[in-house]
Amino acid sequence: MTRRVGATLPVLGTVLRVGAAITALLAIAVAIPAAIAGAARGAQPNILLFIGDDIDWSYYGFLGHPFVRTPNLDRLANEGAVFVNGYSSASTCRPALRTLLSGIREPTWVHTADVYEGVHPTTPRNRIVRHFYFTLPRLLRQAGYASFAGGKMWEGDYSDAGFDAGTMGTPPVGFSVDGADTFARDSLQPLYEFIHGQSGPWFAWVAPKLPHGPYDPPQEDLDLYQNLGLSTPAIEYFGNLTRMDRRVGEIVEFLVESELAENTLIIYLADNGWEQMLDVETALQDATGGDRGKSSIHDRGFRTPIVFWWPNQIPAGNFADGFVSFEDVYETILDFAGAESHDCSDGRTIRRSVIRGKQKTRTRRIFSSIDRVRTPFQERVDSLADDDPDNDLPLVTVEPGFMLRRGRRWQYSWAPERGIEELYDLRRDPEALDNLAAGRPGTARSMRRLTLKLDAALAAKRCRIAP
Repeated sequence: MTRRVGATLPVLGTVLRVGAAITALLAIAVAIPAAIAGAARGAQPNILLFIGDDIDWSYYGFLGHPFVRTPNLDRLANEGAVFVNGYSSASTCRPALRTLLSGIREPTWVHTADVYEGVHPTTPRNRIVRHFYFTLPRLLRQAGYASFAGGKMWEGDYSDAGFDAGTMGTPPVGFSVDGADTFARDSLQPLYEFIHGQSGPWFAWVAPKLPHGPYDPPQEDLDLYQNLGLSTPAIEYFGNLTRMDRRVGEIVEFLVESELAENTLIIYLADNGWEQMLDVETALQDATGGDRGKSSIHDRGFRTPIVFWWPNQIPAGNFADGFVSFEDVYETILDFAGAESHDCSDGRTIRRSVIRGKQKTRTRRIFSSIDRVRTPFQERVDSLADDDPDNDLPLVTVEPGFMLRRGRRWQYSWAPERGIEELYDLRRDPEALDNLAAGRPGTARSMRRLTLKLDAALAAKRCRIAP
């Protein structure tokens, strides 16, 4: 036990049909006693965190998408628990992954890194995480876990973050990391070798660059999306998404064959959202997608379903609409492992909600922020239309952007330096198409004040540099 202590889903009604709902209720009735018994035993499961890369929250068969093929994730969702209102801490990968790794938000991470950099001035900034005592692998090690990191993590090599094994080499500059591009795109062998070498509990961070580019899925996955009226970039993107889903299925098959599935908790989520433009042929969309996805201040830039699967321990078929943040995922992993947390974490464990099949969590609002806001797609296309590079607009500009969800009703998006302020009533307008900021000035003002308050609290927060 750790020390600490959505909008209404528009497709959920079509997903949970009457027969499935009855089956789920029966499954819950059978599974809850086993789950509670497992919790009482204090059993330490192996834990595998699978992180998809650039995926809209609705691009899954288990959420009723009309053509996306994700049969293996559908299995995990239907046999486990799904929190359909999961939220990343950012709409782009690096700050989101930092929260999963540490339990803290980007502003707090930056300030903490500043402190560590003052104490350890010879450590490169992109490897300062080697001095963070509260990364997941370091806290899990105290509870007896070995750990592995494969794919994207971005904070130095795997050992810098406290992992015992992994595929990342030392980044020479920026985001260039050996092993991040290739892991799990075609082979999961390093993960399997790590697992086979363990005699005690283990934690695996599995973060392939999928469906993130390069968009080079095998032909069998491309064929699934032909003849649907999709553009070539869309076919390649969704092909990569199904390719990722195949990797999920291969992991489950490996665990079953290795007789490890019964004692392994799999958690699935995506690092940030995405909007795939279905009929736009230009490859310019490959980096950030459509305007409401990655690097945006809109709900779908941050939102992701969060799936928990642990055979005979988690009730099957629970599609819950409670809010869950990435900080909560961090806390929940520690809680399942029986590991101690740290007093700077922003999250709350949802372990009991997971194992008891609860619909709700204690979180009543979601606040996410970014420090780089995307350039509107068409504006960027227009800026590249001539031969003058001085007119070219960047993918993103350095400026603050915020997204706030308050209860099930209100979504607020704000980019103050651009003069963008948007307010949506998601009960009446679940697709967030009717901006009410001008028509509901009092509500917009209240959301703006709360946004400023939450941002100021994060900016002022400091973490200790030693436990």
